[in-house]
Amino acid sequence: MIVLPLRFRVIIALCIVISIAMGIAMLRDSKLKYNYEQVSGTIVSIDNHFRNQPTHDVGKFRYLQLDTYPYILELFIGKDFGDFKPKFEQVDNLHTGDVVTVYYYDTNDIKSDGINRHVKFIDKAGENYFAAGSAMHYVGLFIIVSCILLSLLSYYGWKQNKIAY
Repeated sequence: MIVLPLRFRVIIALCIVISIAMGIAMLRDSKLKYNYEQVSGTIVSIDNHFRNQPTHDVGKFRYLQLDTYPYILELFIGKDFGDFKPKFEQVDNLHTGDVVTVYYYDTNDIKSDGINRHVKFIDKAGENYFAAGSAMHYVGLFIIVSCILLSLLSYYGWKQNKIAY
C-alpha cells in the first residue's frame, strides 16, 4: 500500500474541490437562453449610471429598470482590449418605453445590492439585443488548468521527496 503525504493529499483535495466548484459555475453560466429565469416588461429607465455605480470603468456599463422587476439590471458592455465583452450587444438601441424580455439568474447578493449583475440575454420583439460574454468560461478554464498543473507539480515534488510526510 502506498502512503501519500498529508500535504500532497490536501493539495489534491483542494484542487478537486476548486475544479468541481468552477465546473458547476461554468455550467450555470452556459445554459440555453430559455433555461434562465425571465421577466418581460417596459423599460422605465436606461442610463450609464445608477446611484454611485459604476465605481470604475465608467461608460462600460448600462443600467436598466423595468416596470415589472424590482431590481436594477446591470449590463457590462465593455469593448476595449482585454474586456470580456458581450457576444452580442445593441443595448444603446433600446429606449425608455420599449418592451423587452430579460433572461437572468438570481443570487443572494441581488437583494442586498438591489442590482442584478447576472443578465444573460435581452430580447425585444423576438430579436436579440444583448448576449453576455463568456468570462466565466475563461476564468473557470484557467483555474481548472492551474489546479491540474498544481496537482502534477505536487506529484512531481512527492516523487522527488520534496514533499515531506
